[in-house]
Amino acid sequence: MDSYKLCKIRNFVFLFSVFFIFVNASYADQTDKVVRIGIYNNHPLVSKNAKGEPQGLFVDLINKVAAQEHWEPVFIFDTFSNCLQRLRNNELDLMTAIAHTEKRDAFLDFSEEIVCTIWGVVYVQPKSQIQSIFDLDGKKVAIMKKGIFGRGFKKLCKDFNINCIFLETPSQNVSLDMLKEGKVDAAIFNNAFKELYNETGIKETSIIYSPLKIAFAVPKGKHSQLLESLDANLREWKKGNNSVYSQSLKKWLGTIEVPKKYIPLWLLYPFLVTIGIIIIAILWVITLRNQITERRKVQEALLDSENRFQSLSDAAFEGILITEKGNILDANSTLAKMFDYSAEELVGMKADALAAKDAREEVQDKILSGYEKPYEILGLKKDGSTFPIEAQAKMFTYKGRQVRVTAIRDLTEQKKAEEEIKTLIGILPICSFCKNIRNDEGYYQQIEEYIHEHSGVDFSHTVCPDCMKKHYPEYEM
Repeated sequence: MDSYKLCKIRNFVFLFSVFFIFVNASYADQTDKVVRIGIYNNHPLVSKNAKGEPQGLFVDLINKVAAQEHWEPVFIFDTFSNCLQRLRNNELDLMTAIAHTEKRDAFLDFSEEIVCTIWGVVYVQPKSQIQSIFDLDGKKVAIMKKGIFGRGFKKLCKDFNINCIFLETPSQNVSLDMLKEGKVDAAIFNNAFKELYNETGIKETSIIYSPLKIAFAVPKGKHSQLLESLDANLREWKKGNNSVYSQSLKKWLGTIEVPKKYIPLWLLYPFLVTIGIIIIAILWVITLRNQITERRKVQEALLDSENRFQSLSDAAFEGILITEKGNILDANSTLAKMFDYSAEELVGMKADALAAKDAREEVQDKILSGYEKPYEILGLKKDGSTFPIEAQAKMFTYKGRQVRVTAIRDLTEQKKAEEEIKTLIGILPICSFCKNIRNDEGYYQQIEEYIHEHSGVDFSHTVCPDCMKKHYPEYEM
């Protein structure tokens, strides 16, 4: 073989080797592409089985796409909040079962194709009397830490001025255990939490809210090819009834098994279930809306009643005081002016602080015994001066609480008038001839002038029959 042919063979072998190495490297890149995927306990969307293996709707879909796209999926199990933080720190490439929000848009990119829609549901203990969201006022509620439905429920409670005690948990399973053990009055789950439907220790309420679209997410500006592959496959799968997507939906989100002897029902079943779900959802929404409307009407009526009460109270000539267990809850402007306080200063004071020290024990006895008849004591003003008052109280329902409403009248002018009357009733020095009366300064005044000054009485003059006969006989009839 000549040297020319040998050179050509060597070149061919070299080029073939380079080509083989390139193809092999490219194939290795495809098959060795590791994708770190965050999952958390949100059964049946994502979770771990008894062996610690990942499972759920999203896991099935990822495994199918990974097989087609030559990925090597590595599932990393953690709490939802930790998965979210890991994704934000680029410690994960992809996260499953996550709801799209404007806040998350700042650091995440979401798949365009939605995997499923879920909504928040409130669960309680079997014998619980909680039926509406308003029954949760003051109750303990378990929510998943950084969970979208927990935040949504907090906002819902805030909008309706409902004060719940929220306890954050790392997962829905922990919330479930706390509810079953009676550590909380209610717990928030999504409607896809399939395990709940077989639990005897809890029950579902009619409180549903915040429907959300659930999808995949990646760190902002990274791994766009992962989302593109997922979106492309989901779009194609959604076209067929027997695709891996349809089969996984049935498997994980569940359907009630139809008795096989009723063969025609396999065709009617999806339609009937869909219609049933729609009707139930509409009925619940209508019920919730009616409850909210009624509550608003009650609140508006209560507010209107309170405004009328406050207006009438401020317009009253008497001081009005509202107390609970001896503590002042409210007072009208007349009472505040009477004792030289502002209305803000009075709220929170003890009611007996408005009585002179010698009268406080009597006031306390009246409050404790529920005394409702008028009684007189000395009132104590802010500057320490005292003045006579009359108090009369009754029990009353105020803002849903049993309180004591007390009307207080200033007796200063009345007592002064009584003293004047006593002066008039006493022995008056009167001239035997002109009938003028000697006043306190020692001067004599006409009787009409004296009485007018001391009592405010005005006189009209006339002539009695005897004087008419004596002085005006010509006019006598």
